[in-house]
Amino acid sequence: MREQRNSYKGSPLRPWFALTLIAADGSTKSIEVLADTGNPCALIVSPRPLDDFNSGLAPGTETNFGPLAGGWLRLQISEVGFEEDVLCYMRRTLLWKPSRQATRISQASPVCRC
Repeated sequence: MREQRNSYKGSPLRPWFALTLIAADGSTKSIEVLADTGNPCALIVSPRPLDDFNSGLAPGTETNFGPLAGGWLRLQISEVGFEEDVLCYMRRTLLWKPSRQATRISQASPVCRC
């Protein structure tokens, strides 16, 4: 079985994986994504990846974090042979609650949250 093995990161420690975004012109960007199995959205990113790699319009959605804009991103995880267009969402500012204290994640954050 093909897989991607990574040590946990962050505080508190969280699972993550690496993927590559692929634009229509063939340009790519590698990013690290935190895994959140309790989130119904496939991927939530900061604005930059969706602005730079969006390949199609998609409806937004309302969440307990506020409104999220929708779009399609071409994702590749080469270690497991995955390459597909995936419905993704973004918000200008995300609040992530890893513990009792909320941590603000700026729109410039290179780490995406899924």
